[in-house]
Amino acid sequence: MGHSAGAPLLDTAALDVSRLMTQKHARLYDRAFGDNPICWRKVSAVEHLHNKVKSVLLVCSTQREDSCEQANYFVNKALKLGAKAQQLRIDLAHSKINTTVGDNNLYTNQIEDFIRTLDPYFNAYLQPHAR
Repeated sequence: MGHSAGAPLLDTAALDVSRLMTQKHARLYDRAFGDNPICWRKVSAVEHLHNKVKSVLLVCSTQREDSCEQANYFVNKALKLGAKAQQLRIDLAHSKINTTVGDNNLYTNQIEDFIRTLDPYFNAYLQPHAR
């Protein structure tokens, strides 16, 4: 019984690795992705989009220009292909996006609301919002 109805992606700037690697970028990406453009395309999530892709919520930090730019590009391409995707822009640093998900905050509630739209199965595992 698999429930692969969709996924939230937390603040990644590496959805289109080819685009990332041909622009000014942090050195850590060179270590992660190397220098082969064929490999860049293979590991780029945006290259694997098609109309059967499950719903995706792309969380991006408004404090990181590259993250929201990549998320926006991904969402627009997904929608053009007929896939479901949406962007959630959060005014938190990258580290805070990763460390505060699950805390009792608006950001976590927004992710849980997205998860609720995927499948009623998940409601049993999510707490009601504190009001």
